[in-house]
Amino acid sequence: MQKLTGILVLAIACCGFLVGAAAVQAQTQTRADVVKCNLPAMAVDACSRLMRLPNISARDRSLLHHNRGVGYQARHDHNRAIRDFAEAIRFNPKYLLAYISRATSYNHKGKFDRAIRDADAAIRLSPRSAEAHVVRSVSYTRKGDFDQAIRDADTAIKIKPDLAAAYAIRGHAYGKTGDIARARADYVHALKLKPNFEEVRTALADLDRSAQAGTAAETDAGGGKTE
Repeated sequence: MQKLTGILVLAIACCGFLVGAAAVQAQTQTRADVVKCNLPAMAVDACSRLMRLPNISARDRSLLHHNRGVGYQARHDHNRAIRDFAEAIRFNPKYLLAYISRATSYNHKGKFDRAIRDADAAIRLSPRSAEAHVVRSVSYTRKGDFDQAIRDADTAIKIKPDLAAAYAIRGHAYGKTGDIARARADYVHALKLKPNFEEVRTALADLDRSAQAGTAAETDAGGGKTE
């Protein structure tokens, strides 16, 4: 989520026409909405209310649309999320995180080429954005271009060696190529960096079960051979 900066000033300015308890109540609600707009589970309603404030700058309107989009992502409503990210980009065409967030939603919808275009745009804005390389790695993995996915993950790791998601997606790509040893090493490292990374823990367990099943099958096949 992107933190809001100018909205707290509006929390006071917007209510200047009110007096007494009404003004205090309005200001308190707006301040509370600023906090909630930065929390994905509460962002949709709170950011929507803040958008109705007068005199919001283009920068803050961009932030509001982005944060509401993240809120829609949390609800798995990627169509609305994409619309909000598009608005965020319209108000601020150099908004790096909005491109990354929209690429993430496009990946969820299976629109990998659009996701790659947004990741490309993010990388043009900030070539050292590890997150942009990770989201593009996800796109290429889902498209089946595992070599490019691994290259993007490699770049992300060089930029930010403690980014668990980079090891996770590289491990997934390695697994798809049949390189089980490297896949497992990446999953293990991702869990060291982020112990509560449940998707990776599940992927590692699945990988180990598959490897054990393959070993058992080979053993059975060898045992059935005759001289």
